[in-house]
Amino acid sequence: MQIQIGNLKIGDAQPCRVIAEICNNHMGSLAFALEMATQAKRCGADIVKSQYGFEDIRRKKRALVIEEHAILRDHCEDIGVEYLCTPFTIEAAKELDNIGLKAFKIGSGQSGGEKFVDAVREFGKPVIASHPDIYIPDGFDFELVVDKLDCVQYANGYSCHSPTIYPALAAVALGAAVIEKHLIWDKQQICPDQMNSIDFNQLRELTQGIKEIEELL
Repeated sequence: MQIQIGNLKIGDAQPCRVIAEICNNHMGSLAFALEMATQAKRCGADIVKSQYGFEDIRRKKRALVIEEHAILRDHCEDIGVEYLCTPFTIEAAKELDNIGLKAFKIGSGQSGGEKFVDAVREFGKPVIASHPDIYIPDGFDFELVVDKLDCVQYANGYSCHSPTIYPALAAVALGAAVIEKHLIWDKQQICPDQMNSIDFNQLRELTQGIKEIEELL
């Protein structure tokens, strides 16, 4: 199985792709988000991802507005990475669709909601969704990949929330087609996803490790 997001192919006969999830670790600063995307690209990430449409007022204060997501999307295109975003509401998904987002990522918190997933699929774009109800031993889960409205497909993947790279490398050895890691500028930085994030040095080690594992397999 293979899907395509922009110019990037994911799945069969492709190297494992790495999603750098900058989430709200930019603390609402567009300049910071742009620099995080640039550094993620330099460290080997294939996709940069953010989040939009928070209902929690504390997270809203640290979030980018839709116009800033459009700027971040354009920046990612300029530097040669794809841009994904997780919408937390249907309205947020509509706004992201309006700025030309090429694909959506749905977090595990919403994947179990059939109405939400179906509503996002109605935009007719690829959807990567962390599914909370599909697991195999040792916490290695799947990413549900929806390529088009009438075709639900699956590709191995791992949305890793460890502050280390080791579970992600194990997932690659087990055949993961895509890895998602939360990214932080400094491990001492106080921000929403501090405990679940790796820094840029770790991201570089991760992408290099993936290449070495794939050469051995």
